[in-house]
Amino acid sequence: MTIINCDNNNKKNDDDKNIILDKSVNFFQSILEKILIPRSVNSAGHETVRQYIKNTLRDLNSRWHIEEDVFRTRTPAGQVKFQNIIATYVPEFGCIRSKSSLKRTILACHYDSLKSSLVKGHNNTDINQVERFTGATDAAVSCSMMIYLAYTMNDHLEKHWLHHFNSNRTIQLNTLQLIFFDGEEIIRSEQNALRRNKRRYKSKSPQSDSLFGSKHLANKWEKITNKIHEQRKRFATLANMTNMKRSSRYLLCDGQDSISAKQRLIDIQNENQNKKKNGKITEVLIISPQDYHTIDGIQLFILFDLIGGSGSPRFYNTNLNTSQHFQQLIQIEKSYLQFNNEKKTAKSMSGGSNKVFFQQNPAFMVSFVRDDHLPFVIRNVPALHLIPHPFPRTWHSMDDNVDNLNFNSIGRFTNIMQLFLLNFFRPI
Repeated sequence: MTIINCDNNNKKNDDDKNIILDKSVNFFQSILEKILIPRSVNSAGHETVRQYIKNTLRDLNSRWHIEEDVFRTRTPAGQVKFQNIIATYVPEFGCIRSKSSLKRTILACHYDSLKSSLVKGHNNTDINQVERFTGATDAAVSCSMMIYLAYTMNDHLEKHWLHHFNSNRTIQLNTLQLIFFDGEEIIRSEQNALRRNKRRYKSKSPQSDSLFGSKHLANKWEKITNKIHEQRKRFATLANMTNMKRSSRYLLCDGQDSISAKQRLIDIQNENQNKKKNGKITEVLIISPQDYHTIDGIQLFILFDLIGGSGSPRFYNTNLNTSQHFQQLIQIEKSYLQFNNEKKTAKSMSGGSNKVFFQQNPAFMVSFVRDDHLPFVIRNVPALHLIPHPFPRTWHSMDDNVDNLNFNSIGRFTNIMQLFLLNFFRPI
């Protein structure tokens, strides 16, 4: 496992170790450099970043399926085209006994940036400022971290699924999915956007001028889910008519038409024939592309936003149904701090790195922050909204740039999330 360390104050004690760390830092920063450009919706920078995200993830390996959710919708600026990016690790495992259908753990952020004319301190008379806002914490760092995590998790996911393939146990299958939302930031008409305003822009109609990508995708996936439920209801009706009881266990097949899958299907069909006398059958589920587009298939939704600001960020759990996962983050950070001996050297480090990021006490006031998790939360999806409170001081200002990032906190946060995912996808 490669742990990144972005603290430039650490002394070099081991040459080989530092070579690995330096490569990790350089790799992360090389990703960040590609994304840290002005990228408001449908701008040239927006297209550049979109293509970079797709191509970079596509190059991981053939198991990553990259797709775009393209749509047009009405905004205060008229009809606008948006393009969500979805990257799913699609495993090949033949057929495996499963406790339910395939589940997904989602990492999400938004890749668009706020239009510079809506940023605090924008000067209409300076044409050089028209597209100068880069949105470092909002949310270039989050996007870079997700790509970095996909790289570091790549080999582990392959081993994770290989373990399941060789196991005869009934397990819960779970895969990793990344979503880069478009249209999270406020969109206004040019007339309102270009007005001179010394204060940060405040939305007058928050229900209709932001979160376009997440609202569309959550609604689309809900419709797909309802359609699948209708199909399974018909199966249940058939089972009831024939006095057969549905099993609580499933045979989950990857749809790759492999020899092992065919053999296990034959075995299950034979089992079902023998069990018909007892009125009990096993349901066979063939995974199709739509199974990666369901609401109830989301085991955990993790949204990153405003990561990497100066100082020591504080994160709070805002949903009771994710308390267990948030407690894991608290414990991982505690172990991480002890392992790196940060408490002893905290006085010599900047940015208050001795302070814990993940807070034990819940702060339900943060639950009202409008962000891309909300369209999923209202559909009962378990969501970890990892956004610092208070917001970084550079939020929606021209100072939200690389010069004001805290790479020490970015390094620690990324390490913690990597350890969390390694634990989440550990062999059972």
